[in-house]
Amino acid sequence: ALSDTSCFELIQRFRVPERSRLHWVEVAFGVNPYPQYYDPLIAIVDADGASTPPVALPPSLVEGLYAHFVTSPFWGSHYDFDHLITLEPGHDYWLLARVEKRYFLYSRVLTGGESADFKASIGPSFRRTTAGGAWIAEPGRALSFRLIGEPLGGHGLPRGRHGLPRGKQSEPR
Repeated sequence: ALSDTSCFELIQRFRVPERSRLHWVEVAFGVNPYPQYYDPLIAIVDADGASTPPVALPPSLVEGLYAHFVTSPFWGSHYDFDHLITLEPGHDYWLLARVEKRYFLYSRVLTGGESADFKASIGPSFRRTTAGGAWIAEPGRALSFRLIGEPLGGHGLPRGRHGLPRGKQSEPR
């Protein structure tokens, strides 16, 4: 499902399964019927255990600008964060996407058949139509996003291709 140009901001509660250093975030952009150049913002905000976002959000933990002229649906990433943050397991965060009525973002329509991991990690989704306006619940939807980072739980990052002998550069034909 797509948001529409009535959205000033979208926000999604989430948590991570293990301690992780966040490197970047990707959101699923849809085509705006009136394309215009604008730098939308993505931010991570501490949810502090709240089930609904406060009207006045606390300062973000980290944020980054996107710079896209959207002409087709795609996964879009932002410019570098000014610093990296560590996300803690079992802690709730808000992913804030400020589109200022200029971009569509995709959301997943929930079916009830989502996995236990999905249900444990993805909370409610909201939108608002003005800066500082009231949040409007988006029941049955979850913002389409990907967090890309580095797990810090003692499991090293995989190196090379799995199942290939060392030094081998490609799959056998």
